[in-house]
Amino acid sequence: MPAGGRAFHVLDIGTQAYGDCLLFESGAAKVLFDGGHKGDDDLIFGQLKQRISQSGNALHVSLLVITHAHGDHIGSLPSLVSQGRLVADWALVADPDYGWGRATADAVTPSDSASDTIRGLLAAVHEEPPPSSYTDGELRQFIADAAGGEDEYKNMLNTLDQNGTHVVRHGRDNEAALLRAFQAIGLDVLGPTKAHLQAAAAEVLSAQNAALAAADAALRSDATGDPVNVLRRLLLQVPATDAMTDALVDAQARNGAAVNCQSTVVTVKAGKWHALLGGDMQFHSSVPTIEPHVRTLRAQLKKAGAFDLFKLSHHGSSNGWDRPLYDEIGKPKYLAISLGLHKGHHPDPSVLTDLQSLTNVTWARSDLNGHVTFTFGPTKITVTKARGKLNDPTPPQPDVAVASTALSRPPASQPSGIAEIVTRAPYGVPVTITVGSGAPQVASREGPPLDAGGPLPPLNLFAGRTLPRLLFVTSRDALADRIGISEATHALDALRAKGVLLYDELPTGASSRVAEAAVHEQLARARDVHGVVLLGGYSVVPSQRLFCLPPDLQDLVKPEEDAYDSFLVWSDDFYVDMNGDGRAELPITRLPDGRTPELVFAQLQASGQQRSNTLRRTGIRNRERPFADDVFKNVPGTGDMLQSAPATVDAPPHSIDGDLAYLMLH
Repeated sequence: MPAGGRAFHVLDIGTQAYGDCLLFESGAAKVLFDGGHKGDDDLIFGQLKQRISQSGNALHVSLLVITHAHGDHIGSLPSLVSQGRLVADWALVADPDYGWGRATADAVTPSDSASDTIRGLLAAVHEEPPPSSYTDGELRQFIADAAGGEDEYKNMLNTLDQNGTHVVRHGRDNEAALLRAFQAIGLDVLGPTKAHLQAAAAEVLSAQNAALAAADAALRSDATGDPVNVLRRLLLQVPATDAMTDALVDAQARNGAAVNCQSTVVTVKAGKWHALLGGDMQFHSSVPTIEPHVRTLRAQLKKAGAFDLFKLSHHGSSNGWDRPLYDEIGKPKYLAISLGLHKGHHPDPSVLTDLQSLTNVTWARSDLNGHVTFTFGPTKITVTKARGKLNDPTPPQPDVAVASTALSRPPASQPSGIAEIVTRAPYGVPVTITVGSGAPQVASREGPPLDAGGPLPPLNLFAGRTLPRLLFVTSRDALADRIGISEATHALDALRAKGVLLYDELPTGASSRVAEAAVHEQLARARDVHGVVLLGGYSVVPSQRLFCLPPDLQDLVKPEEDAYDSFLVWSDDFYVDMNGDGRAELPITRLPDGRTPELVFAQLQASGQQRSNTLRRTGIRNRERPFADDVFKNVPGTGDMLQSAPATVDAPPHSIDGDLAYLMLH
């Protein structure tokens, strides 16, 4: 790079999943964005020292930007700073209190009083999920790194401050002096606003509170009490009970989105060229409390003018890119994606397909291209890469999951009281478990070999009834993950044989926006549909979470106050809201999978007929939801409303047996 040169570098960050490390050069100004992964020290240092002057053992940057509090962005920076290998004149950093769920500096999070084991799990939920191919040793290290992440980050900020760096915490400190210092490179901070950061911090706290109870229950249910097994179940979504794993999965998704949405979004200029960098900002926020703030941020981007280069947010995820966003920022001709070369789900195949459709646009991705340099010349931008080809739409290779070791822990002494054993087997395979003086043992297995499964029962769909024309919607692969491949195929084949309208092509992990668009497209094609049936739980067909606190009350509720449900409700009505007025134009229902094929089969074969001369009703509600009693009074029939409350495994189960059932368990 000649003296006074101008360039933007997307560094090669190795083979770990995700990660950002970027360098912007304009004359003497050297701006480093994020630090890749923990352990990338030498890899990053080796690339930077070719472009940044050294003072003794230290690389000297004009400005260090840390966009948000995720480990794949903080990465190697604490180590480089503590070892004296990196110094900075200025640092624009993510505020640690916001990042770890403290809207105010004195706020208390669940981790503050939790055991070391629980604290490790909560810290793991705070991060982007690790690849399911991680070994137990890698997961153990992941938990340890996550557990120490907050303290390491704060220590790094203290070290920077002690070394004379002007540290500016976005959303806490005044940024006027920083912007004046870097006026020559057009540095501007477009967001998030303080209100945006507070809303995101409140969501982090809410997700951590939700994860606390689930993590504790998951640990107690595990035979070994090993947090690695709990994290493995979360990654594979193979639960001890459906509720606890689903709760952890939901908490991790909410926590990750909330931290990503704290990403500092900045612009810089190199001569006439204008670049936009936004960390992992999810410009399609799935969090209702944050979404209004994201819309405000997008309006700011549009006002900022046309950009020539855009680093795609969140490693090319679908929640960081769409065509309207591309249009709003001026249709930049140069695009970059930063991530490590690891099998997984980033960049999203739908994003790669969209990028491929763009004309006269050059884009690069560090997973396939290694170190990429965008050199800003007088009339054009030149793109060079270490390997591969530019504009490569090759989708990421799927991660190969590692199964849990499923260790058993012998009791330290003769057991007494209640023993709770959880096991899974293919449909139709009886399993006998003996609990004796030692560890639980699988004593015998009857029926066919475990990998063969038993015969699946024939399905008499709808009890032989002819229903109005309905659209059934599911994700074939996600449903198979929940109830088994053979069982999901059996149910879907039966629906096709019945001649119903079936759409089973939702991608696994689809966002609510993607799923909504797919359903609306199907409804537009078949206008004689009388209703929609969603087949599977929220991890199969996503729902929409709606923020239900009225505007006149929002100012009275502080973000840091504990609100365990965050004033959210889950709704499927958006799938049949065809005109955007917030109301359903068609009936819609959901058949949850319960992670068991028996439940799916039973629902598909329901007769809809009264089973006796007397109409019977049954109901169960959360003990904290007394309003449900008034609703239950309007359900026809005879029967009592039951209440749910914490119970031990020896408590008799509630019987949900009636012609009509009403549940209020949120």
